Amino acid sequence: DLAIKTLAVDGNCIYAGSSNGKLYLSNNYGENWTEIAVGIIPNEINSIALFDNYIFVATTSKGVFISSDKGVNWTNSNQGLTDLFIESIAIYKQKIFAGTQSGLFVSDNYGNSWEKVESLNINNYIYNISIIDGTIIIAATGGCFASTDDGATWHQNNAGLSNYNVNSIAIRGNNIFTGNYMGGTFLSTDYGESWANKIFGLGKNFSVYSMIFRDTIIYAASNGGFYFSTSNGYYWERRSSGLESTTCKSFIINNDIFYLGTYDGFYYSTNFGEIWNESSSGLTNDSVIALYKDDNYIF
Repeated sequence: DLAIKTLAVDGNCIYAGSSNGKLYLSNNYGENWTEIAVGIIPNEINSIALFDNYIFVATTSKGVFISSDKGVNWTNSNQGLTDLFIESIAIYKQKIFAGTQSGLFVSDNYGNSWEKVESLNINNYIYNISIIDGTIIIAATGGCFASTDDGATWHQNNAGLSNYNVNSIAIRGNNIFTGNYMGGTFLSTDYGESWANKIFGLGKNFSVYSMIFRDTIIYAASNGGFYFSTSNGYYWERRSSGLESTTCKSFIINNDIFYLGTYDGFYYSTNFGEIWNESSSGLTNDSVIALYKDDNYIF
């Protein structure tokens, strides 16, 4: 079967990357899909990032594929990459950051060449790169790392973070949430200096794969369904009506429409997750496990 691993959203256009290198495009909010870049990308697509007319595609063992004309032409651009397993990719101030199995790389020339971010000083697996309000936050096997100066210096504080397997990050003001594998969620209210586990209503062994703030409400996609909290994570409530699967792997918000990727397909909600509607026509497999929104917020 063909697993859809990642999505990138730009207005009404949604790009979907699959486990065998197929890249799909929908121009109608996911109602129908067509394949693009046919025969170009040879293996698993882990992440997609969008910038102007550029599309950056991160793959499992072939590095980064780039299109500068919205998917018409493609190049495989890996100069300087010493690890071609790219798990995550993100863009900030015209710099492209690529998270690999052995650390973080950056390009300042639209991916034509790459260099290792030596200031981070880790060779860990980079699961997630979030860029929020001028702060770059890395979720890695060693916990969370943050930079407020475009990656020149990094700061790590994991006090109270008893689970270092961080899948996702969400930030609002001085509140930082992590979504963890088999660890629920952790909250820091002092910009990451200390952490507390927030699992009431979730369960300690829940894996939280994606989190987003909308105003004062925090939403979480987990292996136990879709949840939200109006109390800054002190209590979580389930909101999964219409979902076939309890495993929700990815989540984004675009123009007040909620999009959710599950092991059973692609869903959307127009009422803040109260009711979910399936929308997977044209996808050759129902499994959707990652999403990306084209904005200053990357999840």
